[in-house]
Amino acid sequence: MKELINIHETVKLPSTALQYMVDGLLRQSKRDDFIIDMATFGKIDTLLFNEVAEDKAFYVGKKYCFGCAATCTLQEIANKNIIPNDIAIARNFNRSKYLGFNVEEMLTFESAIDEFRIDGSLEGLFGFFYTGPEGSFQLVSLDWLEKIPQVSLTDDTWEAQLLEVYKIIDILKSKGF
Repeated sequence: MKELINIHETVKLPSTALQYMVDGLLRQSKRDDFIIDMATFGKIDTLLFNEVAEDKAFYVGKKYCFGCAATCTLQEIANKNIIPNDIAIARNFNRSKYLGFNVEEMLTFESAIDEFRIDGSLEGLFGFFYTGPEGSFQLVSLDWLEKIPQVSLTDDTWEAQLLEVYKIIDILKSKGF
């Protein structure tokens, strides 16, 4: 049996998690069988109407994989694409098994990425990476977090918000996170 990818050990830092998110969004957005949909952690569905987005056209009756920033991040970490011809992958356990993650760790990490995506909050990522054995944060002062740009990645704005995400990544790296 293949060893599971440990997100804590592979990613290690919130800045690295956000870089995986950016890289994942950019890579997945180029796929012809994947649609960025910030309202889902991943699903496989058939389109009911034709749609043209940027330089791609999506067609009625064809199966597509849909995923949010968290889904794109996980695919990037695993270096593996969720493909639309396996509908069972969309379920949490099957998706974690397919990508090679522990299901509980994957769900916690997805929630942390999604929390950031919704309103720029880093609390979930700090909780994921820096929670001690007693369940409390292992950090002292985070006053500088108030100066971090606020982002909200939606289906329509995620690409335009990437510049702000890069700034956040740089700030986190400068602070050792």
